[in-house]
Amino acid sequence: MSDYVLKTDHFNIYKGFVYSFVAIVLVSFDLNAQYSAMTYNIRYATDRDGINSWENRKEWVSDLINYYEPDVLGIQEGLINQVRYLDQELKSYEYVGVGRDDAGEKGEFSAIFYQEEKLLVLNSGTFWLSLTPDDHSYGWGANYRRICTWAEFEDISTNERFLVFNTHFDHESEEAR
Repeated sequence: MSDYVLKTDHFNIYKGFVYSFVAIVLVSFDLNAQYSAMTYNIRYATDRDGINSWENRKEWVSDLINYYEPDVLGIQEGLINQVRYLDQELKSYEYVGVGRDDAGEKGEFSAIFYQEEKLLVLNSGTFWLSLTPDDHSYGWGANYRRICTWAEFEDISTNERFLVFNTHFDHESEEAR
């Protein structure tokens, strides 16, 4: 594990700490604070899924998220067209995150969506789960690049600050997990 440090204005979090968690982690420093969080592996869009293709399930996905209205939502396996669709359909949300293959729009996202009227993003970023977390890199025998998107939020009504980490571990390499 790298001792690479994630720095924000108020927190130093060792990136190695994040590796022990799955999908989404919400770190609040106020034990009385209450936020709802949801994680959703939306499965990347592929024609091989036939009846379960993205086109056939995308409305169910957005309807479910809109029904539960989590304060923060971490998605996994989202391709840019899926992220854009959710961005359009989730009216009260904005998102942070990038594609894992180019730190732009290529590859799967581990995006974090958040209620924009409730939460303010103070800082955010993405790092690669590898020995070179600032590079578009592979780590520990993984066949695919893996990323962690993080965001520091401030609750607009209470000024409470908290961190959210969202990742998707490799499904083939035990060492990478």
